[in-house]
Amino acid sequence: MKSSYQSIVLFVAIFIQNRNLLSSFAAPTLDNDILHGKDDVVKSFREKYASRMKSYMNTSVNPCDDFYEYACGNFPNAIEKIETVRKRSNLLDIRYALNDLVDISLQKHRNPDEKFAGELEKAKQLFDSCVKASLWPVEPKEEFLAVIRKIGGFPAIDPTWNASAFDWFNMTAHLSRYGIDGLVKEEIYLKHPFPPYFELPKFGFDFDVYLENIATKDAPGHVYSESIMRELLSIYGVSGANADKVIEDVIEFWREALLAEKRKDSYGHCEFLSLIDDTAEFTKWNTFFEIAWEGTQFQPSDYSECPCDWYYHKLDKIIAKRPEAAANYMALKFLFNMHPQVKSSSFQRTHCLSYVKKAFPMVLSHFYLKEHYDKAVEDDINEIISEIKHSMRNIMDTADWLDDATRQEALEKIRTLRTRIGEVKDPSTDIYINEINKLNLTDNFAANVLEMAKFRLDLRHYGYLHSDLPESTTPIELLDVLQVNAFYYVLDNSINVMAGILHPPVYHPHLPKSLNYGSLGYILGHELTHGFDNVGSNFDSNLTQRNWWTEKSRKVFEEHLNCFASHYSEYTVPELKRKLNGTTSQDENIADSGGLREALAAYRRVFKNAVKNKVPDFEKNESLPGLDMTPDQTFFLSFAQIYCSKYDLKHYWVEISDDHPLDKYRVLGSLQNFEEFPLVFNCPLGSPMNPNEKCRLW
Repeated sequence: MKSSYQSIVLFVAIFIQNRNLLSSFAAPTLDNDILHGKDDVVKSFREKYASRMKSYMNTSVNPCDDFYEYACGNFPNAIEKIETVRKRSNLLDIRYALNDLVDISLQKHRNPDEKFAGELEKAKQLFDSCVKASLWPVEPKEEFLAVIRKIGGFPAIDPTWNASAFDWFNMTAHLSRYGIDGLVKEEIYLKHPFPPYFELPKFGFDFDVYLENIATKDAPGHVYSESIMRELLSIYGVSGANADKVIEDVIEFWREALLAEKRKDSYGHCEFLSLIDDTAEFTKWNTFFEIAWEGTQFQPSDYSECPCDWYYHKLDKIIAKRPEAAANYMALKFLFNMHPQVKSSSFQRTHCLSYVKKAFPMVLSHFYLKEHYDKAVEDDINEIISEIKHSMRNIMDTADWLDDATRQEALEKIRTLRTRIGEVKDPSTDIYINEINKLNLTDNFAANVLEMAKFRLDLRHYGYLHSDLPESTTPIELLDVLQVNAFYYVLDNSINVMAGILHPPVYHPHLPKSLNYGSLGYILGHELTHGFDNVGSNFDSNLTQRNWWTEKSRKVFEEHLNCFASHYSEYTVPELKRKLNGTTSQDENIADSGGLREALAAYRRVFKNAVKNKVPDFEKNESLPGLDMTPDQTFFLSFAQIYCSKYDLKHYWVEISDDHPLDKYRVLGSLQNFEEFPLVFNCPLGSPMNPNEKCRLW
């Protein structure tokens, strides 16, 4: 079981992608003819959309054999080539379309007296410095080296580096000041007053390394980490045998540090202990708070020990034997995080838009809502949410394994569910935006990168450092309208649908309801189900963390959990030659299963009522031209195509340890455990998509 603080930290995000799709099918407000329903425009829109969906499919595959391959098999060939740091996905590319809208906001001439016009000018200044900078090929930056020399040094390039003067904890504290997890992994509780907590450190650069994936020189963690280090070292004048030694020393340091881990729990979570003058404690925490929190004084907590301390005592001894490796690793990690991940000059403008959107999310969200978002769609979203809640109530009412006492508690939690569409409104948003005025930006992009790194950390720390913020203050992570995201927030039992997600392939007001329910309806059902997963089920309708389950119902609940864990643990990822961890992704798999079930029931209810009430042309319009699929089949295709993806090999390693399973197995697992899917596609019992045994919780 996760700790209560981890339960607080957990809110589920679905990040989404497809630039091609949004280039043709942009935000509803950008095409008034479509938004206001001109028949010829809507017809053309649907035809193009159907053609796009069809282009992703591999119809030579039997949907009963592998529905993911059937729905998404041609996706890697159909999409426009775009340089990205992460995988390509039909979901995540939405972010590139949002970049285009950010570009419009940045280039638009504004009245200086307009609210937040000055703050937007800061964003434009940062963007201009990025576009004008020479980002590719990568050049050494003296600004970055100056920081490294000041905080601990870079022995790989400095022959006078003095190991005896090196303080590794001081250096990792400075990395934290720039928002980088070096050898301390700091997180912030998503609950007022937003104090810090700590997890065991992760090692690596663009994905976590562990003993298995750095065991040999041809292991993926070794290969990819070596390529990153070799490239950075080359930029700063280190090559050949010198680079070889630095790289092998760093990787050997990782191995020893990983071997030293003996986690107190399976999540690597370290409860936060404020500073106590006790010889049993790791004595350098004062240094961390003095630097990373700029001298903030923390009050002693209720804990008698810090579970991380046992690890840092071990790590201290390892670094005493390998100080150069530790310093080189942290210097390289600093450079990796500071240098833009751009591999060609053609990608520079796209990178700069993404960077500025991440740097100034709230001020850009303000102008996005003002200029590109139409609140008229909220009535439609509210209707979908209402139908999803209806489905969940029906599931609770008919779940024969729930006793009445537990059932009533669950129904009350559904009744009191809160919803927010478009944005999470909080007075602190204006406060955070006003902080932008403190920034000292110049035409020097490298200097601006350093300034922005510290600024972002200051915003994360702001809530704790300003005790005058009311207890109801929303976590800063929830205030970004431009995140392509819908999430369940366990602390106030709410579903939050950000404006950034309300684009194809997730939603459009003039797509058939079969598509909108298969995508957005499923996502909303997924989030609602998180209120009744392994974490959410420990919070009641009054937002109190307690066990409101009877012993009988909880026992059956646990049995269903085990079924999902076993099912997903049987999937083998051929690219990695290893199985998924069904226990790690347990809550997400439960949410996928429940969300899909709720969405289909909701859609069928809407369909039935429309036919009953003789809504003109409703049934005819529920299928897209050229797809030759029934509305129910279109529903399932819409769901699957959210997760159409293209991975490079390293992307599998990035995601293999995530709480969410790899995209393909999200689709397969949800459908193989849903008894309605084989009925819709006529899959015989025992076929791959209709196994004899199925898992179900909700």
